[in-house]
Amino acid sequence: MFSQFFLKKIKKNSQVSLIAPCKINLNLHVGKRRSDGFHDIDSTFLALEFGDKLKIGLQQRETTNCEDDNLVMQAIRSYQDKSAWNAPLGVRLMKKTPMGAGLGGGSSDAASALLAMEALNTALNEKALGKEALLEMGLALGSDVPFFLKCYIEESNCAQVTGRGEHIEMLPAMTGFCVLLAMPEFTSSTVEAYKVLDAYRAARVGVGGFQTRPYDPHRNDFLPALNQNGQYDEVLAALKDAGAVSVGLSGSGSCCFGIIPDVNYYQEKKHLTPLTKKLNFSILTRPMIS
Repeated sequence: MFSQFFLKKIKKNSQVSLIAPCKINLNLHVGKRRSDGFHDIDSTFLALEFGDKLKIGLQQRETTNCEDDNLVMQAIRSYQDKSAWNAPLGVRLMKKTPMGAGLGGGSSDAASALLAMEALNTALNEKALGKEALLEMGLALGSDVPFFLKCYIEESNCAQVTGRGEHIEMLPAMTGFCVLLAMPEFTSSTVEAYKVLDAYRAARVGVGGFQTRPYDPHRNDFLPALNQNGQYDEVLAALKDAGAVSVGLSGSGSCCFGIIPDVNYYQEKKHLTPLTKKLNFSILTRPMIS
């Protein structure tokens, strides 16, 4: 899973640094609410270069800039319980991915924490829990965590994800385009978004379940339910004005994305803010390269 060069570097410095990439849902079809409270999904996930940075290393005493209930700390405790390795650690999370955006920031942080612990344990103790154990712990932490783990393990950046998120079919890596992210001045709670979607469907014919609609490469079942008052119209229009040939909503919101098929656009615009509208957050990035 880890190269010998990477492990030697960890052994020398007793620490590991990883980027926790964000993701977008290129499309997202949502089924009706299941008896266990979850909804089945069918979605194409794409991991991007933009994300948080996590550093974990051995220390004389425990230090962290994360709250105790942060998914990073939950992931570390889960790994320690499973491996019985409880050396004092220094944990630093440099947060860039906004919360409540549908970009999977917390899930990616958790995945990176599990990977960092596995790398440290492998380099320093010559022990490893293995891929299946990591995926099991990841799913217990959150539905999106296994996707980010598999991106690293299988060296790809996209997957078709079904079930509640546990069924992941990795796809060939996507490259050759840019992604412009734009988040309006409000966040979106996943729990509340599902409630709104269920109520929206209940008020219409053909309640719940996967529904047939005209083809839309970035169809997201949350968008019509969450955009009943046009909350997303301005940001989607701004993405098109900036050069996006297609736009969509990521996850349950509130971050939107635009696809720009010009690979040179990134080099030309990466130090600029292509969007002039008043937004909570915007960034130009591209698909993660393994």
